[in-house]
Amino acid sequence: MYDYGSSRFIVSDGLSIPQPAAGEVLLRISGAAINPVDAMIPKMLVKFGVMRGEAGESYRVGVDGAGVVEQVGPGVSGIAAGDRVIYHKPTLGANQHGGFAEYSVVPAAACVPVPAAMDDQTATAIPCAAWTAYQVVTRKCNVRPGDTVLVYGASGGTGSFVTTFCKAKGASTIIAVCSAAKHEYVRKLGATHTIDYKTEDVVARVNEITAGAGVRVSVDLVGAESFRKCVSLTRFSGVVCPAATPSDAGEFYKVLTDTGTHSKALTVAFVGFGGGHGKTDGSREEMMEIAKEATNLIADAALPVEVSKIVTLDDLPAVLDEIASSSTRGKAILLL
Repeated sequence: MYDYGSSRFIVSDGLSIPQPAAGEVLLRISGAAINPVDAMIPKMLVKFGVMRGEAGESYRVGVDGAGVVEQVGPGVSGIAAGDRVIYHKPTLGANQHGGFAEYSVVPAAACVPVPAAMDDQTATAIPCAAWTAYQVVTRKCNVRPGDTVLVYGASGGTGSFVTTFCKAKGASTIIAVCSAAKHEYVRKLGATHTIDYKTEDVVARVNEITAGAGVRVSVDLVGAESFRKCVSLTRFSGVVCPAATPSDAGEFYKVLTDTGTHSKALTVAFVGFGGGHGKTDGSREEMMEIAKEATNLIADAALPVEVSKIVTLDDLPAVLDEIASSSTRGKAILLL
């Protein structure tokens, strides 16, 4: 959990097992994916006024999880004790039970059945990263056969799945931007071209690959400066998706006003998979439809799911301190 008094992530034992309320299920957690947003949420809660950020306050971290249903709350149907599920849960409540724990209470509506042939490690790595990537590829960018796609930050957790899903949807040219050490990895996922952002001019290389035509779809998973390059490389009437979680959204809006997106008639596709939680307008149902489609596609097509690091509860504080700023390959996960 995050302890606001010390401004640190800590491991706490001796907590009681939470009980499910109406519409909830209690899970015995088998694992949880570790996401950059997990490290950001405690400060976001203070920014949005949910928490005061004072000594004595704490937040149980972990937006994702995989586990076995131990108990169902009143009014829950379609899920029973013993079922294996994965989930992505609401993040901005002060009393949420995070997935980095042995037990967690989760809204039943946020759970997706784990396909029978899928192992726990694969299931654990899926929720936030894969479901966000699938939203990007199929709902926001509508990647289709023959497309040319630029994926900036292609080797990270979400970027890996964006690359994989672009290939699954038939994109013919997938340009992956990441460090040279990860080029072989992203080519195995489906990238047709790779660019080392450390040693190569990304804009010049993309123009070389596309003969100056640019790309129809660009997905940025890094930040404002890489987003600026994506906008410049997306051709007329194309789609540009700033899929990174911004520390300052204003930086992204400044790029849009500076780079002539209007004159190029670009579609700017913002993404936020968890935004459907708590909505009563059909958003939650659409969100979970995306989750089920993505999970079943990974299982049915045996798509690659890279787990780069497996950690224990004792490892988590240090990992969370590092993950927000470090460049990762694939997914880091907690297994219990």
